[in-house]
Amino acid sequence: MIETIIIGVLFAGAVLFLGRKIYLSLKVDKGCAKGCGCSEADIQKALKETAQK
Repeated sequence: MIETIIIGVLFAGAVLFLGRKIYLSLKVDKGCAKGCGCSEADIQKALKETAQK
């Protein structure tokens, strides 16, 4: 009985974890899916600066 509850809680946690990862990757917002607050313009600027060096 207790084993079933533990397995259920672990399974629900895994589903929530994967659901959040999928949601963040599909969310249309500026920046990347990591949610760090960076913007696409900052990333493109950094890529251009490193390419010029």
